[in-house]
Amino acid sequence: MVKKSGDVPEGVKVLSMLYLLGALFLFFVSGILFTIYDSADFSNPNFEKLDLSQSDILILGIVLFVFSIGIYYVSSSLLKGKSWARVVVGVFSVLFFISAVTNLLKGSLASGLFSVLVHGTIVWYLFVYEESKKFFN
Repeated sequence: MVKKSGDVPEGVKVLSMLYLLGALFLFFVSGILFTIYDSADFSNPNFEKLDLSQSDILILGIVLFVFSIGIYYVSSSLLKGKSWARVVVGVFSVLFFISAVTNLLKGSLASGLFSVLVHGTIVWYLFVYEESKKFFN
């Protein structure tokens, strides 16, 4: 069943847009890494400080490019009401929530608390909030 754009809850639209921005960011970073790979002088001593080889930069660029495509696909699938996209976002949010709790326990109060609130809210919205549950069922 294809959902109409008017049926998409505002929260799902916001979440989808945030994932789209993340995909665009990773896309641009991968482009920067590809540019560095093509044009940088790796014999320069400044690159030795980074402890990255030319092949490391290429591999990182490829990985970020692939992630950007995957995140874009998840973002567009959220808008279409695909339940697998909700599960993917939920799994990542739970993992980031656990990481944030770990950071809180290590003493990173501000960033840990912010991440706990953000990812906890995402999980609550996607799996508890009735309007969102109806949209994905």
